[in-house]
Amino acid sequence: MALIIILSFALGIVSGAFFKVTLPKKINVVNIIVIALLFFMGLNLGSNKDLLKVLPSVGITGLLIAFFSAGCSIIFAWLFEYFSKRGGKK
Repeated sequence: MALIIILSFALGIVSGAFFKVTLPKKINVVNIIVIALLFFMGLNLGSNKDLLKVLPSVGITGLLIAFFSAGCSIIFAWLFEYFSKRGGKK
């Protein structure tokens, strides 16, 4: 599996060197990959019948952990983007 990941990364580097890909400012490759990863993670979790059976017993704690993790990630990503752009304008 590690070999596939390394080869995919190397193929991306070589492709990027030879083919200049221009995407709109709001859409970049990282966003597309993150969306695809989230979709496939959800697909995998949704198809796990054992997980769906025990999900009600996880309760509010699991739900709070998930929401706070996602919320903090969004906040810190926004702060990083804000301060990195602010520092670049000087």
